[in-house]
Amino acid sequence: MNRLAAGCLLASAFASAGTAAQEIAEEEDLLDRVRDMRIVLNMGAVAFEELDFARSVRDLSRILDPYSSGRLEPRSSEEIEVLARALEFRGRAFFNLGRTDRTDQDFARLIRLDVRYRLDRERISPKVIARWDAVRAGIVGILTVHVEPIGAELFVDDQVAELGPHLEKDLLAGSHRIRISKEGFAPFETNVEVIADEVVRVTAALERNARDVRFFTIPSGVEVVVDGISLGVTSGMAAPEFQEMAARIGIDRARISAPFLVPNLSPGPHKVHFAKDCFAASTARIEVVLDREGDAVQDFRPVVLEPSQADLAIRTTAGGSIRMDGKEMGEAPRQMTQLCAGPRWIEVRLENGLRWFDRIDLQAGTSREVTADPRLTLVYLGIYSRQRDGAVRVAAKGGLAADLRETGGFNLILPSEASSYRSEQTAAFIQSRVAETLSRADPEIWNRAGPIGAPVLKRAREELGADLLLLGTRSSGGAGEEMNLFLYETGLPAPDRITLTGKGEGKQIKAFLTQLAGTRDLFTTWFGATTAGVSTQEGLVVLRVTEGGPAAAAGIRPGDEISAVDDRPIGTHREWIQRLRDARPGDSLRLRVEREGKSLDLSVRLARTPRLLPGNRPDLLYTKMIAEFRLRARTAAASAEKNLLRLNLALAYLRFGEFEKAIEDGFRQAQLARGAGISFGTVQYYLGVSYRNLGNQSRAREALRRAAAESDATLETHDGPLVSLRAARLLKETP
Repeated sequence: MNRLAAGCLLASAFASAGTAAQEIAEEEDLLDRVRDMRIVLNMGAVAFEELDFARSVRDLSRILDPYSSGRLEPRSSEEIEVLARALEFRGRAFFNLGRTDRTDQDFARLIRLDVRYRLDRERISPKVIARWDAVRAGIVGILTVHVEPIGAELFVDDQVAELGPHLEKDLLAGSHRIRISKEGFAPFETNVEVIADEVVRVTAALERNARDVRFFTIPSGVEVVVDGISLGVTSGMAAPEFQEMAARIGIDRARISAPFLVPNLSPGPHKVHFAKDCFAASTARIEVVLDREGDAVQDFRPVVLEPSQADLAIRTTAGGSIRMDGKEMGEAPRQMTQLCAGPRWIEVRLENGLRWFDRIDLQAGTSREVTADPRLTLVYLGIYSRQRDGAVRVAAKGGLAADLRETGGFNLILPSEASSYRSEQTAAFIQSRVAETLSRADPEIWNRAGPIGAPVLKRAREELGADLLLLGTRSSGGAGEEMNLFLYETGLPAPDRITLTGKGEGKQIKAFLTQLAGTRDLFTTWFGATTAGVSTQEGLVVLRVTEGGPAAAAGIRPGDEISAVDDRPIGTHREWIQRLRDARPGDSLRLRVEREGKSLDLSVRLARTPRLLPGNRPDLLYTKMIAEFRLRARTAAASAEKNLLRLNLALAYLRFGEFEKAIEDGFRQAQLARGAGISFGTVQYYLGVSYRNLGNQSRAREALRRAAAESDATLETHDGPLVSLRAARLLKETP
């Protein structure tokens, strides 16, 4: 670069106008600025070497003047280095021009810029060196610091100095702040007044304010947590030098860990927690005492952790593979011994494609047995409440979550524990989607319709394997507002809604949990006859006797009047129905029967009859019934039970108007035999009803005609209404 170009460059980079300089300082890149400064510095140095001192002063002033005027401040060590070299060359140039006053000014600026700067005494004129020394002696003193112990850190005016027991440092004359620190010692601070061309001495003996301590554990591999902070894990074995300690406590040295050093622990009480998997944790409170004279390490008695193990037997009727806390543990059934005590996530993937999982709390020294048979998977999403500002908050822990865990009976997934089983991300996604829906929902969604759509249900089913989803909504208003629970079967968009109101909320939740965890019995007690109350007298009259049923076997006939059961008069027909409900299949009843003016004593041995799911009972959870019947149908060994489960599954679908699902998943697969009671005719009747609701009148008529031809088929139970009568009536109404 020629001299003209360099001058133009400096003119643009260091404009004299203050505004222009500010703009350049903001816009120019720092590296570019330092590069340009070095170019001009080289130009000034070349002029100096060529003995053109006036030109050297002019060139170097282009670098130095913006800083001396205060328009610029050095921002990097590279800038300071260039400025220092420029001040040296210009000061020497001024000396050669006979302007020693300007030499003194530049040397003083240089020393204040970097007090550590030194001139090359071998290459520079002794007269210049003498001038430099004189200027330096007028503004620089020497600080010496002696520190005990070694290894302390010294700060002068908040700038770190060298580490070591002794420091000698050049400082500008004036007041300076000295700070000395070392971990485990009280800090030392003081102000010193440095005098030009003199030595100021500071001696500091730091006082201990902490102590090194050592812990030993049996066994090794124990985590050490001091005052809630984990500091590491013990390891190795105690060295021979600790043999005396081992003998004193009566423990083989080979069992004791190597010392675990905790440096610089403050004096006073501390809480130390020791933990290791498969061992009972231990917590100790220690007192650290300073040793100001010897500064010896404080040792504590070895901490002994006792094994914490339990046995677990996993039984199953289906067989399958076991996973514990995500690790494969072999095939079920299996007896496992000496497992680590504590909470364990256990999953059994059964051979039929179903699963069982649970969090089992294994108590130390106990033996636990679980039966891992297939069961439903329930995801609990929490209770959502809307705040006054419109925000939606969800409470997924405590309360109902704890009740659900205690109730048991299903594979339970709680969002707070999702990572312990499947996908925390999926559970979080479902929760956020529900909260998002509720944040803009009207009261109808909050209180009646429910907030989950089909895509969310599908994701819960496919990614979490969920059969059921449960959540609640509660407003943030007064105590009089109701809470609604929504129970979803993941294949249906419509939930069961359970409304909890008033002071009886606790009892209502208990009743809900009983329904949720219970299993519906497919059968009920069968008497084998249809009866009705007699308005003119006590007792009841037999209207119809089912062929082949218990009543027929006992000799009861249509028209008989039953006046007493087990020597107790029958008051009302309701009392008789309750008496049958209280009895069990196989029980015998002694009946007093009035027939044609004569009294007969007959004994009836009760049997059992299929009990079909009613169509609209507010106390039943139909979504739970759908999931339950489907699961039981997959695992039922007997075809008769499987067929009956399919029939009830279809009836549960009818509750939600899911006629196609009822046909495909239920009625078409329920292969019941022809005959009296719940039978082929029952299935055909409901099949006709479903087709009729779907608008397929031809198939509806076909099914209803088959049902009308089954004269002894019934609804509800073997003693229920005759299918043929209802089918014939509905057939006339079907176009």
